[in-house]
Amino acid sequence: MRKSVFVFLALFLLVSGSHARPANMWQVDPPAMSKWKELHLRDPRLTSFPAESIHSFNVLHYTLDIDFAMSTSYIDGASTVLCETREAALDSIRLHCLGLGVDSVLFSGSKQLLFNLAGGNLYIDLDTVLQPYDTFEVRVFYHGYPSSGYYWYDTWPNMPETTAYTSTEPSDSRYWFPCFDEPWDKADMGCNINARVPLGFVVASNGLLTAVDTVGGTHAVYRWQEDYSIATYLMSVAITKYVQILDEYVNSLGDTIPVQHFVYQEDSSLAVMNFGDTPEMMEFFSSVFGEYPFEKYGMAVVQPFWGGMEHQTMTTILRSAAVNGWEMGVAHELAHMWWGDMVTCFIWPDIWVNEGFATFSEVLWTEYKYGYAAYQGNMWLKGYYYFEQDSSERFPIYDPTILFNWGIVYCKGAWVLHMLRHMMVSDSVFFAMLTDFGETYKFGNATTDDVAAKAAEHYGSSLDWYFQQWVYDQGHPQYEYGWNSTDLGGGTYEIRIQIQQIQTNAPPVFEMPVDIEVQTASGDTTIVVWNDAVYQTFTDTLFLASAPTGISFDPENWVLDEHWEVPFNGVAEQTPSRRARAALRASPNPFSKSVTIVLPTTPTATHSKLEIYDISGRMVKSFSYGAAQQASMVWEGLDDHNRPVPSGIYFARVSNSFSTQSLKLIKLE
Repeated sequence: MRKSVFVFLALFLLVSGSHARPANMWQVDPPAMSKWKELHLRDPRLTSFPAESIHSFNVLHYTLDIDFAMSTSYIDGASTVLCETREAALDSIRLHCLGLGVDSVLFSGSKQLLFNLAGGNLYIDLDTVLQPYDTFEVRVFYHGYPSSGYYWYDTWPNMPETTAYTSTEPSDSRYWFPCFDEPWDKADMGCNINARVPLGFVVASNGLLTAVDTVGGTHAVYRWQEDYSIATYLMSVAITKYVQILDEYVNSLGDTIPVQHFVYQEDSSLAVMNFGDTPEMMEFFSSVFGEYPFEKYGMAVVQPFWGGMEHQTMTTILRSAAVNGWEMGVAHELAHMWWGDMVTCFIWPDIWVNEGFATFSEVLWTEYKYGYAAYQGNMWLKGYYYFEQDSSERFPIYDPTILFNWGIVYCKGAWVLHMLRHMMVSDSVFFAMLTDFGETYKFGNATTDDVAAKAAEHYGSSLDWYFQQWVYDQGHPQYEYGWNSTDLGGGTYEIRIQIQQIQTNAPPVFEMPVDIEVQTASGDTTIVVWNDAVYQTFTDTLFLASAPTGISFDPENWVLDEHWEVPFNGVAEQTPSRRARAALRASPNPFSKSVTIVLPTTPTATHSKLEIYDISGRMVKSFSYGAAQQASMVWEGLDDHNRPVPSGIYFARVSNSFSTQSLKLIKLE
């Protein structure tokens, strides 16, 4: 792939313009409808959106003309909403508008309308009666100091310039412009955002920059146009004295997609390096999800900020990502262009359709970039975060108690896809399912049931049972298992495996295929059992070169579970409360030079592993020991090449045929 990077001061050719308030402050962009017709002809899928038509009108397009003071948080503007009627005799509509003053409302650009602002809603009397599929336009003039959704900072630690930006997920767009603020009513024809700022400030936003006009020699209007369907929470501006980093991605059709990052000037050299993988990420995700769906991509750096927000075609991201690098965060937000922006969750209880998919995508990037072991390590780390959350508060992925919960919505959501990958007949079938899902709901909305239905098409039978236990219900399986074998002669052995599920406050049975690795001195053999009862015994006859010495339960970590080995026939004889769990411990923790890891004792001699992972899920150090009763091991903060690892968060993982346990470690300077 051809690649070139340019950095330049964001000084644009300014075309002389004028500024006059009220109704004709800026012209409404007339090519919007013709662009929509062009897209209809090019892609007939755009004529149907599964989640539309469930209220009295359908939003087709937004045009925002906003004056951002930048000396305060004050904004003054107009929101033009183009709609299509969905019910007979429509004579009024309701928009969301919270904390803003409304000056006037015009119908089709001229007629003054009566309105009432109450309870966060803007009720508008259309002064006419419309019939289904009539199109109409309301233009709302408003002003105010937004109390949420739009953030203005004049001073802040480590902030080089006055900075303002929007970040509104889930429902705060109504604080900075009147709109219909629900994810299921995407503006089918996209949006135009015309942002007026004092000269010297630069505006990053959705779609393509079509013009920068001067106004009175003191201000500039940045005109951005997004032609694809967009949800209100994905519409955005980011404003400061930016410079740009320009790059490109050439897709499989030979089309060049501009990659356009906006960064603080003093960070530009570091940002070139830390954002340099973006085109390669776009190429990789396009190869597994289908081609990048929009007309451009970029990131706008802001300070202060909490992380990343996948605004359509222009992610808003914290300054540290440009200065220090944040590979997984950059991959995550880019993946949202497919999962969240192209396909948007229908309602907020379906948020895992956005976040679980994007989190799984960042793990796929590690597999592509660093290999399968990195994928396994990253999925194990996501499991660690889930168990950490689940131990303090348990709730389902669907309609979660905490909407943006990292452990359950993001990490367990990623695990739902990870486990599906293993259940599908092959990787090609799994990735075909993801591509098909994206194409089916492209530029529209999807629900959890839509994911389940599409997965079932490629699996070959219903997966309702799978999504019920993993998404709609809560918790995870906890297994106790035992085994024995009988030598039948001639290299033939009968293997018997007992499994009991002992979880509480969760489905009593998680129906799942479970890999069992039968270990021998001459090699290992993997069998698969279908566990669908609280207590089961499985018997298999295997031809082995030598006698079995042990088994490993789910050796490659394809099930989000906890498991412990007990003696054969002990599975049903003991109650869970009587089974001792030896804990993994470390001291000192945090540590600076070395840490002693106190190992859990096991009831039988077995081969064990201690592995140290960094925060990205990559293994940095491994230890192997055969004595089950070994008390402790010392990690001196070195990787497998005896190089000191940097300070930060690490995770110790001990695994053997008896159990797997994990512990967070903190290394100081």
